[in-house]
Amino acid sequence: MDKFGLQTKIQGMDAMKYMAWLIERNEKLEIEIDRGKLTVSILKQMNNRSRLLLDAAKFEMKKSVLSN
Repeated sequence: MDKFGLQTKIQGMDAMKYMAWLIERNEKLEIEIDRGKLTVSILKQMNNRSRLLLDAAKFEMKKSVLSN
């Protein structure tokens, strides 16, 4: 079997184990990327809410100044 390269080692692992490890690693990284995207989305929503609250406060302040 050695003459066909079936015993080839990649980073100390046989090729099948290395490919399985690589697939698992990529799946975990995708999960981390998805978590990061979700975090960014939540932060954007929080930022939008803060801007709306600030705009509402500015409006109330202008309204109170104009009514005096």
